[in-house]
Amino acid sequence: MKKVIITLFVCLIATYGYANNKGGNSGNSNAGGNSGNNSSSNSGNNSSGNSSNSGKSNKSESKISSSSSSGKSNSNHGQKVSTYTKIAKSLGLKANVGTHLANFGTPEETGITELQNEINLLTALIETKPNEIETYKSLVSEFENELDGINTEINLLENQLTNVDLTEEEITDLKNQISDLEKQRDDVFDKIEVQETNIANAEEDLGNAIVDLSSAEADLENTIQEVESKTGVTGWASINLDTNGDGIINDADIKN
Repeated sequence: MKKVIITLFVCLIATYGYANNKGGNSGNSNAGGNSGNNSSSNSGNNSSGNSSNSGKSNKSESKISSSSSSGKSNSNHGQKVSTYTKIAKSLGLKANVGTHLANFGTPEETGITELQNEINLLTALIETKPNEIETYKSLVSEFENELDGINTEINLLENQLTNVDLTEEEITDLKNQISDLEKQRDDVFDKIEVQETNIANAEEDLGNAIVDLSSAEADLENTIQEVESKTGVTGWASINLDTNGDGIINDADIKN
């Protein structure tokens, strides 16, 4: 009986020890898991935080840079408006002429100057081409008179060849004179042809210039209307503030 009791007691002790060991291992395992989770979580949070801070820093720098650039741009434009306004007023114009030109473009910038220059060139061509054509026609007339004279001489020489009393030497001499005159006549024909070509080309240039002038004038009018429609005020888009003609609009253009 004692042996049985002792045996049962030993079994109970062994069972209790096994249960304690299992519980301890389970606790250690949870501790490790918690440690891993905490480490991973902290690492992720720190990384995310740093990235967020970096993004905020870049955005802040970008805003500062943009603000600085915008400030310079506004300052430069303000100075431009001020200068243009002073020049306009010095020319006896309204201040808003300078303001509009500064804000919406000078004639050089809007293409108005280019069209004006084209119109001036075409106008000059149209005015001078008729005189050029008349000069060519005058040359043709002179060459035609020269041609008439040559033909008259040739006819006289050919009439002399009909004289039956001429010697062979005289006949040969007359034929040589006629041959020389025929060469001169051919040269005059060439000269007349050149001038007639000049006349045709000049007349074509004149016709094209008239058409181009009409088109350029229409383009100029449309461009001025388009530019000035941005303000509702007319009469300023074609005004040139570059009074000294140096290609730059600055304080040097202010009239005293």
